[in-house]
Amino acid sequence: MKCIPVFLLAACAALPAWAGGDPSDGHTHGPAETAPIALDAPRATAHSEDFELVVVPAAGELRLYLDRYDTNAPVTGARVEVESAALRAAAREVEPGVYSVPGEAFIAPGQHPLSVTVETDTTADLLAATLEIAAAVPVVKVAAFPQWVPWAGAGGLLAGAAIVALRRRRRGSTA
Repeated sequence: MKCIPVFLLAACAALPAWAGGDPSDGHTHGPAETAPIALDAPRATAHSEDFELVVVPAAGELRLYLDRYDTNAPVTGARVEVESAALRAAAREVEPGVYSVPGEAFIAPGQHPLSVTVETDTTADLLAATLEIAAAVPVVKVAAFPQWVPWAGAGGLLAGAAIVALRRRRRGSTA
């Protein structure tokens, strides 16, 4: 019976870790974890013998990433035109190989067919792609586990152990 208070004390000490506490305090000696790449972001891709194109909607615009298909080198200084049912616009180069057009029309869920004309000094091409925007999925909030619950349980166990120890002392029991 002498081991019961020791067991209760050990249970009180282990309760925060069992309830989701992090004994390492977030400190690890392993390699740093990298954030996962979101592959489900809406995008459209197309390629031809000369060009490779990736179209991504971003903050009210369409970003077009244009590369050479064979070397993956960014295509700079090209004349790029984007045509769709909702838009017809000339793209402006914002970075080497990155072009931008206003794209507020592409926030609605559905399929948006695109025709992209690319003209450089040496070649021209027409690329077709379909940008698919998924309907927004409703977010369900899950009630968070209150942080005070593990500590209240640990306090209850500690109080119970103290009561058992006091009763034994009063009785004069050593068993």
